[in-house]
Amino acid sequence: MSRRRIPVSFANSQTQPVCEVLESDLVLHCQKWALRALVDLGGYQSVVMDGHCSEPGLITYLGVSINAEDEYCQNDVLAALRAKHRAILGQELALPHDSPLIANVHWLAEQVGLTTNEQNVLLFCVLLRQSVYLHQAMDTLGELNNTRVYSVLSVLLELSVDEVSKAFATNSGLSRAGLVRIDGSQNYPFSNKVELIQGLSDRMMVAHENQFDLFADNFIVAPQASLGAERFDHIKLKMHHLQMYLRHALEYGKKGVNVLVYGPPGTGKTEFTRTLSRALGAELFQVAVEDADGDRIAGPRRLGSYCLSQKILAVRKNTLIVFDEIEDINLNGSDDDDIFHSCRGNPSGKKGWINQLLEQNQVPAIWISNNIHFLDPAHLRRFDYHLHLDIPPARIRATMLADHVAVLGVSNSWCESMAANESLAPAMMARAAKVAGDMQTAGVATPIEGLLDEVIESAMTAQSCTLRHKPSLAGRMAYQFNFANADCDLAQVVEGLRSGGEGRLCLYGPSGTGKSAFAVHVAEQLGLPPMLQRASDILSPYRGETEARMAEMFRRAQDDKAVLILDEADSFLRSREQARQSWEITAVNEMLTQIEAFQGIFFATTNLMNQIDAASMRRFDAKICFGYLKAKQCTPLLTDACQVLGIECDELAKQALLSLDKLTPGDFANVLRQTQLLPVRSAQDFIDRLTQEIKHKHLATSRPIGFLAAA
Repeated sequence: MSRRRIPVSFANSQTQPVCEVLESDLVLHCQKWALRALVDLGGYQSVVMDGHCSEPGLITYLGVSINAEDEYCQNDVLAALRAKHRAILGQELALPHDSPLIANVHWLAEQVGLTTNEQNVLLFCVLLRQSVYLHQAMDTLGELNNTRVYSVLSVLLELSVDEVSKAFATNSGLSRAGLVRIDGSQNYPFSNKVELIQGLSDRMMVAHENQFDLFADNFIVAPQASLGAERFDHIKLKMHHLQMYLRHALEYGKKGVNVLVYGPPGTGKTEFTRTLSRALGAELFQVAVEDADGDRIAGPRRLGSYCLSQKILAVRKNTLIVFDEIEDINLNGSDDDDIFHSCRGNPSGKKGWINQLLEQNQVPAIWISNNIHFLDPAHLRRFDYHLHLDIPPARIRATMLADHVAVLGVSNSWCESMAANESLAPAMMARAAKVAGDMQTAGVATPIEGLLDEVIESAMTAQSCTLRHKPSLAGRMAYQFNFANADCDLAQVVEGLRSGGEGRLCLYGPSGTGKSAFAVHVAEQLGLPPMLQRASDILSPYRGETEARMAEMFRRAQDDKAVLILDEADSFLRSREQARQSWEITAVNEMLTQIEAFQGIFFATTNLMNQIDAASMRRFDAKICFGYLKAKQCTPLLTDACQVLGIECDELAKQALLSLDKLTPGDFANVLRQTQLLPVRSAQDFIDRLTQEIKHKHLATSRPIGFLAAA
């Protein structure tokens, strides 16, 4: 049969091959594999056809000349390809030893234990994604199933099918490390059927100062800690226990070691893990949050990156992995999440998969979250240790704030005043110091403390918090026992609390009688921080949230060694017999449980003693009644107030004072505050203001009888 010569038809490709930036030896390997795919595996049938060549660029890349001026002959092209095939198979092809790719393959082999065959498979998969024409050649083989993939690689890499199968087995180095896997869900072209870790191919082609940069899109070496252990002094004991536990786990290679660190944003959770790792002398890696382009990595993919880090780092000693921001990974993932591919069609399998993840990890892991409400209880209980990291207590906040603003020339009194804000997180301090410092450097004329106030207040407002300073002592009347009308010796109570170190006291009586003031005074006398909470701070419309906040309040007071003062405690201690809603009963029960368990000093204040649950009263070591002032107590208070205001306290005013009843220390304090708006010009003016305070109470004007009566 005569040979037909027909002009070339360039159907789907360009005439000249694309330039590939590969070492010449690697190009020869790619050409060899491409020729084997076309000649040995029959891929040429979809390229070199009767009448036209569908991929002339590929044919030219393989050394067979085709251009628009030549006549095209199918048999001539096939003969040339076979000749090129015989020639390249006859060569002894060596790998370039100075190639970054080969160096990276060898490093991975040592790191995760790859056999020679597994290294060859990995090398092929990387070059497949780097060489346009090897990729085209493999696409000529069409869609493949698993068995066909094994036979194709057997031919290309000159291995037996059994050797290729072992390279992809679940116990192989490639599979254990998660570097390469076969998608068994359905048939695909080779490059889609055999999957390589995203981003790995490009990173394998360049040299890295730190070899772990190969996985920078998945996990990285964590930055060094910037804070010392003393900044976590408020959890010193817990940190020590956790350090000892992890040291033991690292020393003996314990499996399934997982620590959960959680708490509000900005409390130093990430920095804590770095400080802990430094104290252990361990190398810390962290799951990546963003890729090389700065784009945020989706949650399910980050979970896959965590799995990869466990596989890659499993053979390393004295290593920890930190998985931050786990709230965005959706541990209950949908069937569309690739990480759960093995669980598709079996929803219950997802839960088991996560449980297994928490039970079999080789490298101890620290998981970090701003909240834990999204975690399934089955997952939550599989963590070995749960560390709640909250905003530090006031004494630590003041020290940390002083450190951050040390170079700005800020006064210690400002630091102590600002530290009174319970919402002032460490991250907020650091940012405020930086921003205010930059403003000052830029020439803003506002004093530095004013700038800091502005920056911190704006941050707190955005977080629905209110900026408050520690109350100034200037102009404030010092607390004195003789200005409180209590039914016991308050000085004795203070000494009892000082010697015992703990106590639960209920302070009851009318508003303004000094209940909370006495509790704060106790804290000051014992050198402990007062922690004042109101019902509005705890009550929540959401089921279970009130009880959770209540428990958190007691826990914080315990951790901070603070005197806990709960105003309006009747909101939580009301008689359960009068409860209309089930949550009212559970709130009372939770409060009673917390009071019993609390090992510190707790004050509950109420104006509605008659509504308190009888069982609640049994939880208090002392019930102290604060009544209205006696007549003999009012005169010294008036004298002191007039002295503060710089006005004369005459006898007429003192006599007029005796006609007033149901006065409280709070009334005198209110009038003193009013002077900032409406100056008091005389003692009689002060008496008139007190009279108005009494009228606003809407009370009867008869004096109480009994021990509270005037002496």
